[in-house]
Amino acid sequence: DEKAEKESTEDKAEEKAEEKAEKAEASADDAEETKAAAEDEGDDESEDESDEADEAEEKAAAAPKKAKEPEAEAAAPDPAPERMRRARARGDRGASPPPPAASLGRSVALFVGVFVTLAAGFAFLSSSDPFSQNNAPKWRKGQKVQLNITLDPRDDLKLSCASKTVIEGKRCEFEAKNQKFAGPLDDKAMLRPYTTTDGVQFLAAGLWSQPDLEKGKRPRERFTVSCSLTVDGSVASPAIRWDPAGSWNEKNQSWFAGAVTDCKVQPDSN
Repeated sequence: DEKAEKESTEDKAEEKAEEKAEKAEASADDAEETKAAAEDEGDDESEDESDEADEAEEKAAAAPKKAKEPEAEAAAPDPAPERMRRARARGDRGASPPPPAASLGRSVALFVGVFVTLAAGFAFLSSSDPFSQNNAPKWRKGQKVQLNITLDPRDDLKLSCASKTVIEGKRCEFEAKNQKFAGPLDDKAMLRPYTTTDGVQFLAAGLWSQPDLEKGKRPRERFTVSCSLTVDGSVASPAIRWDPAGSWNEKNQSWFAGAVTDCKVQPDSN
């Protein structure tokens, strides 16, 4: 009997051991299933994240297309009628500038014209002898002519001529430029250059000895005096000086010379 009980006890122990082993195997199987489920969930999450990244890329690619849509609309053809577009184009162009060559030609011509005008003006103003002998008179020796002479009240100290020629006892103050004749010379015997109101130039003596031209009676500004000139002859190529501070002007033609009388200051000169 004891042996039977012992065998029964051993059988029970083996059964319990087998049950424990089965339970252990079941626990191991459950653990593997749990691990597999966790791995499946991780794979699902990775797939979700990948899907989200793909969606973000698709949105980023779609954004430039949307931004280009307004540009495409702006570049669309103008729906306005053709004549309106042409009118706007003409208004934008405005007046076309003149051809460069024509504009340059006009500028050069204008510059040349201004330069020539200014040069002529300066030449006239700077000249100490602004009048020419183009209208030289055709007088004869012994002839008397009535002249209107333009004068400055200080011309008796300014005007002088240079020549060795002596006519009827009358001569210039200088026998050569910057070389005076020796000895004193009276006004009635001293030839000086004068100019008429119409541009005729000549040599005359005795003008400042006339009663109307005494220093106390002369006008204070430039004036005109009417005189009678008796032609005594001519002086060939005299040197003329209109102001002591100026230079001598040598003339290539002969100047008539003589004495003036009956000089009267013109009323409109006072």
